[in-house]
Amino acid sequence: MVTIYDTAAKASVSAMTVSRVIIYTGSWEAL
Repeated sequence: MVTIYDTAAKASVSAMTVSRVIIYTGSWEAL
């Protein structure tokens, strides 16, 4: 169970990082 939660936590952090990169890229393209 611990490993499952750990993997899920890492996956959500990775997803947040990816969406931030997409948002930053979008704002650079808007400029």
